[in-house]
Amino acid sequence: MGTLYESACTLNDTWGYKGFDNNWKSADEILKIKKHLNDRGINYLLNIGPDYLGRIPMPGMDILKELTKNEG
Repeated sequence: MGTLYESACTLNDTWGYKGFDNNWKSADEILKIKKHLNDRGINYLLNIGPDYLGRIPMPGMDILKELTKNEG
């Protein structure tokens, strides 16, 4: 049996919600990373940190919506 691998990443630069972290990855960048990892048999775990009220920040929502269009 082969070894299982997983790479945990974020939509921006920090884990959890940080109001100052506005360095969001684009949907295209997320898809490129996913393809790169999947081509090597690595699962891509994408972390999305909600804000202090439990809401996903709007830039994160926009990225996720774009991903669903591209992944079809």
